Amino acid sequence: HIGCLLDLGAQVVVMTATMPPPLEEELLSRCEELGHSYKVVNSADLPSRGRIKEVCIKDENLPASREGLCQVLKEVINEKPRLLIVTNKVSKAVAIYRQLIALRREGHLSKEVNVLLLHSRLRRAEREHREGLLEKVGQRDEPLVLVATQVIEAGLDYDFRALITELSPIDSLIQRVGRVARRQGTEGLVVIFTDEGASRGVYPDELMKISRKVVERNRELIARAAYEVSISSQLLGQVYTHELVNHLIERARIERVVRKIREFAEKISTQLAHARLNTAVRQHLLRLGLEVKCYVLSQGEVKQILKELLDTGEATLSLSGERLMKLRGNIVSLSIARMPGAPPEIPAAVVHELKGRRVIIVLEVIGKDRGRLALRARAYDAMPDKLVRYLTSEGPLLLLNPSYYEEENGVELGVVR
Repeated sequence: HIGCLLDLGAQVVVMTATMPPPLEEELLSRCEELGHSYKVVNSADLPSRGRIKEVCIKDENLPASREGLCQVLKEVINEKPRLLIVTNKVSKAVAIYRQLIALRREGHLSKEVNVLLLHSRLRRAEREHREGLLEKVGQRDEPLVLVATQVIEAGLDYDFRALITELSPIDSLIQRVGRVARRQGTEGLVVIFTDEGASRGVYPDELMKISRKVVERNRELIARAAYEVSISSQLLGQVYTHELVNHLIERARIERVVRKIREFAEKISTQLAHARLNTAVRQHLLRLGLEVKCYVLSQGEVKQILKELLDTGEATLSLSGERLMKLRGNIVSLSIARMPGAPPEIPAAVVHELKGRRVIIVLEVIGKDRGRLALRARAYDAMPDKLVRYLTSEGPLLLLNPSYYEEENGVELGVVR
């Protein structure tokens, strides 16, 4: 894609603090092949931020039990904590959040401490609300414990003083460490739990084994990588070797996808003037996974839709006023893996029971005018090919099964399972 942009006369800047050396080599060699000039600028300046005084490595699993959490908190928490806890899975984050709320209720954690939960499977409106709360708490310098997943790795500017995290790939880990001691003159503490089981099913095992070795023998460099680009690149180079990258490509069976993307990019500059074929299905070239956008409605509203589907075969929703304004905020995204040549696994959270049938319910826009939007709901058998068809076409939403959107004591936990 960069080669295509250069062919079209664009000037391109690639800028990152976590550049794997094999990727840089690939970019430069491709530029040379295509006859384009380039310049590599290595940043030598250091940001104005604090320092991480200690990185502690624990060869165990981050506990989610009350007793285990109490012990961990004693080691890192002070009278006015600004603590970030990061897990690799939503279910683990929710389990820890629940225990922290219980500890605060029982007096083991000060009642003045704000305890927040943040992950990607919350309604958009709720996630944005919590990000706003986080900003306000930071401005008022109030004590906080934030339990989160990978969503905090970028775009979150809050000055945490301590981080407790599960092991993740080295580039991801550097981003997590970068959330700590962001203000000049501050100091931070990082505790990394290196049990590889916490990342199983999220990150490739081979990547985690190498990342663990690099972390264990470079704890001092981990502390500096958050603000020294050269150190960050050095650590990434130890993990993302040519051998590992080629192995991961082969293991994921994506050679065909990579070849298809390359062919597409190389031809696009000569094909821009041609009309695009009007295909019914858009194919995602760059994603091995699918993003499922779901509309969150109450149990009563979903029950009414299911009744209409049984009676007439389709149901209609008319959104106006406040309901229309809340449409975007009531969407939650689920990510599911899809390996080349294999059907995706349908998330149980989008499956409904309709008179003994397992169905997915697709919502499509059928009418739009000033201040009003009409949606039509139709049910389709919950089959992988049906899911792919409606996720790669334009516009539809899936209706979330409301029993999978959890709340506890008036607080939304999101899609946990």
